[in-house]
Amino acid sequence: MDDLFSDDDRQRIADAVDEAEAATSAEIVPYVVVQSDPYPAARWRGGVLGALLVVSAAALLRVAP
Repeated sequence: MDDLFSDDDRQRIADAVDEAEAATSAEIVPYVVVQSDPYPAARWRGGVLGALLVVSAAALLRVAP
């Protein structure tokens, strides 16, 4: 992690977390990972959402085949 953030960056993150925590009762814990999970369901959910948007737009515009 030393090569990702400089000392100044780490201090800015800590200051931002302190400021945000002062405005809430929650504790904020920044966590840095190299790569997140692939979320396999995101592709089919995005496809379904896109299809619903197209069908809705076609219905609203009354597009006939």
